[in-house]
Formats: sequence, C-alpha cells, structure tokens
Amino acid sequence: MFLVVETVNDNGEKEWKVAPKRWVCTTKNTRRTVLLWPHEISSERQKQLARSGSSKPMKNWSRKECIVQQECSTYDIAKAVMIELMAQRLPSNSGQPSKQLPCTNSNRMRHNPKIHLKPTGVPDDVSYAPPVKQPVPESKASMLNSIKTMVESLMKRHACIEKQNSRIEKQNAKIEEQNIRIENESADLKKTLEVMQKRLAILGAQQIHTENFSMENSSFYIDPAETFAQLYDLESKLSDEAFRSKMVVWLTFNIVGKTPRRRMLSCLDLLFSPELLTKCSWIGIHRNGIEKPALKDNRNVLKLFKVIGSTTHKKINDNEIAIFFKQKLKCAKYRLQRYKERAQRNQVEDKVATLEEPEFNIVVNHVDSSNTLDHTYAELVEDASETPFEVEIL
Repeated sequence: MFLVVETVNDNGEKEWKVAPKRWVCTTKNTRRTVLLWPHEISSERQKQLARSGSSKPMKNWSRKECIVQQECSTYDIAKAVMIELMAQRLPSNSGQPSKQLPCTNSNRMRHNPKIHLKPTGVPDDVSYAPPVKQPVPESKASMLNSIKTMVESLMKRHACIEKQNSRIEKQNAKIEEQNIRIENESADLKKTLEVMQKRLAILGAQQIHTENFSMENSSFYIDPAETFAQLYDLESKLSDEAFRSKMVVWLTFNIVGKTPRRRMLSCLDLLFSPELLTKCSWIGIHRNGIEKPALKDNRNVLKLFKVIGSTTHKKINDNEIAIFFKQKLKCAKYRLQRYKERAQRNQVEDKVATLEEPEFNIVVNHVDSSNTLDHTYAELVEDASETPFEVEIL
C-alpha cells in the first residue's frame, strides 16, 4: 500500500510525496503523524526506494510531520493522485471548487488528518519533530568547535591509555612467567641442596667410620701365619667373638680390591705366608711321608673369608670359597717363586734409592708395604698365571 502525504518543507511551503505505508507512523506521546524519509541519499535513489516499498525505515532517516491525503494500492496511482493534487493547488486557492480525485479507495483519509498509521521496525516511544534548519550563532559554533577539539583530544588520550594498558599487561605476563621460572629454579636448587646434604652426611659417616677403622687398626695387627701351629692358633682365636670382630675390622681396612675375588686374594696374603700355602691342601693328603693339613677343616678361617669376600652386590657361599682355595693352592709354588723374585727386586731398588738419596730416611709401614702394594702386584701377576677359563675384568 502507498500513501499520498502532505508535508511542509524548510521554506514553509507545502509539498506532496508518495511513500509506502510503512514509512508513515504515529508517535506514541504526541499522537502526531510523521513521515520517515531517506534524506541522506540522492533523489533518484529515494524514488527507487519509495517505488519498491520493500525497504524498512531506518533510525537515521529524517522525520517530518505530515497529513495523509489518500491511500492507494499502487505507486503509479498514488503518483497520479499526487500530480492532481499539485495541479489543484492554484484553483483551490482562488476559490474555485476542487475536483474529485480519481482513486478507487475512499477519500475519508483525506478529510481526517488524524489517521494512526504505524509501520513495523520503528520504535513507538520516540517523539518526532520536523527538522528546521536555523542559522547557528558564532558563539555556539565556537563552542561546538571547542567541544569537538576536546573530544578529539580525549579520544587521543584514551587511545594512549589503551596502548599503555596493553603494554603493562604484557609486562605483567612476562613478570609472571619470570616468577614461575624463578620458583621452579628455587625448587630445583632446594632439591639439589637436599641431595648434597645427604651426600655430605654419608661422606661424614664414612669418614668417621674410616677414622674408627684407623684407630682400631693402629691398636691391632697380626702377621701372616708361617707354620701349621700359627694357623691352628688363629683358628682357635677366631672362636672368640671380640677377637673375630677386631680381625674383621683390621682386614676390612687393609684389603685391596672391590670384587669378591680380589678381596679374598688380599685377605689370603694377609693371613697366609707364601711358604705355608705350598705346604697346605684343601682336603689333606699324605705324600712321600709328608702330611699336608686340610684347610677345609679350619671353619673359622673360612667364615672370615666369606665375610671379607662378600659385598653389597654379591654374597660368597661355601662352594665359591672351596673353588678359590683349590685354585690358589694349585699355583702356590709359582706364587712363592714370584714372591721371592719380587722381594729380591725390592731389596735392590731400596739399595739404589739409599745410595742416590742418602739425606732421606724413609720409614715404610710394614702393613702398607707388604700387604697393600705387594698385594696389588701379586694380583696382577697371578691374573696371567691362573687357568684360562677364569677371566675377571675390573
């Protein structure tokens, strides 16, 4: 549906327009009929929108009070009615009777200007007033310019503040990341410190244990057994628990090596002389009228070897003790020969060192020279002389 409306322009003159019915509405408060018109676009585009009648009025359109003259079904009919109204404007002013408008619809809307029309999409609680262009005074123009300048400066300051806020947020995020990293590093350092403290406590306990060994070692010493009588005497003394404890401490402090075999070999050199081993056997035999005692009967001595040879990773059993002694007794003569050669060589070296350095008088501890350095040399020599199927890697 289309309406022919009468409005007043800015010059105070009457004019008629054809508009879709949805462009005409009545205000809620003042109950005035107003026309919504797209004044911001070109006149051609205004005519196109009015002819189509499908576009909804926008809030930025101009609002003018109007009087609905007639309602028509099509745009062309409404256009013809508007032209006739414009043609009848002069005769109506001169007092001549106006002609009846050729329109199929009733003319009641023409004689009743208070028609309530309400298009969809337009708010009802807005009061519409016809825009009237008036000249703006210079004082108001200057005030508007100053307000505009102030608003622009405020917008610039707002933009600067937004940039600063974004930069501060980024800095805060970086600081939070640094704090998290510092906390993690602090936790790692605390864990490392705890581990170091535990290790220090272990080292302190080991040092105290070593000092105790040294004190006990300084007050206890035993020579390697050279005869059967000394061997039997050692076997009987090991029945005493106090003597056995001192013996274990002394052997633990003086043995050389970390593997069970090395530890038992060092213990063998500390308890048996090379000459005595050539006269012993494992099960005890009589050959050519010569009796060789059975080492397997010395249970206390064998238990001592089992204690010294056992480590935290491996425990020595009776079968391994038997195999060890059988191998050592088998090459006892060769070990005795090597021991004598080494003793002669050490004597020669001592004489040469005495001639070259007469001003030094070096006192060598008997335990360290015979039971530590010689043991290491004996271990290296015996590795090459033992059976080929027995290989040990340090």
